[in-house]
Amino acid sequence: MKISGWLLLMPMVIAFILPERAQWIFFWSPTYWSFVALRDILNLSSKWSGFAFQILWICLTTAILFLLMKSKIKGGSRLIKTEAGYFPASLFPSDKYFYGAKN
Repeated sequence: MKISGWLLLMPMVIAFILPERAQWIFFWSPTYWSFVALRDILNLSSKWSGFAFQILWICLTTAILFLLMKSKIKGGSRLIKTEAGYFPASLFPSDKYFYGAKN
């Protein structure tokens, strides 16, 4: 989750620095299209056709990302019950560490 958060946040941050002709590398990111829509609204250069196009790209890129991550979303996170509550299994190196060796 940490890496995917950065991947979705960085296009907006870097888009401030890069010239517009080099921003094609961010077309895959839904947050980039949100940034473009907001930038156009704030610059008063947004038209309904352009805004609809940006919303279409946001929906399309989000759908593609969800399809790519479908198995990860379906699988979910395995939780381990401890005295302090439930924690993701990824916090523990292995089940042996938590439950002890099984004979």
